[in-house]
Amino acid sequence: MMTTDRAEWVVEGYRFTSMEDADLARLELEKIKALESRMDYHNGEMVLSVYNRAIMNRTFQTPVGCQYLLKLRSYLLETGAAREGELRPIPFQAQFTGKTRRQETYRKASAEQKEKERTVPMWSFCISVAINVILAVLVSVMFMITLYSDNPNILNYKTQIVNEYASWEQELRAREREVSGRERELGITPEYPNRAQEEDE
Repeated sequence: MMTTDRAEWVVEGYRFTSMEDADLARLELEKIKALESRMDYHNGEMVLSVYNRAIMNRTFQTPVGCQYLLKLRSYLLETGAAREGELRPIPFQAQFTGKTRRQETYRKASAEQKEKERTVPMWSFCISVAINVILAVLVSVMFMITLYSDNPNILNYKTQIVNEYASWEQELRAREREVSGRERELGITPEYPNRAQEEDE
């Protein structure tokens, strides 16, 4: 099993939780030394420009870099080169509570959702019942219209067809009687006697 020297994880008095973070802090320390070698603290605009650029580019992410940004911030405020409201806040990525913001947001949203589910408003229930009653009435009316409609449909097609054939048969018999009555009046005998007469002969 490989052991690591935890002393290597300490940079500028800060002990980091991984070698990668410690190396990042050392890199930031080198950047700070390079900036300090060219920094003119008599030029407030230059200090403000370095401060703003470092925050915009997220040059410093570890406590070592944030400590340097805090030094520049204090200088700007003490010399009057900038006021508190004019300076950008120093971004800090560490997490101290053990919970991520996403977990906390999800927990709050979940609790709010459960609370809403428990307290369904009475008016919402009444509206739902009213809509269901209206839909049931509409469906019943549609069935009644379909059932008693004059047009053939799936519910009354047999009755409609039987009634139609019955009315045709009645019309046909009435016309036959009318034609037979006129033939008798005129003394005309049919050319084609019915089958009963043919069988008698």
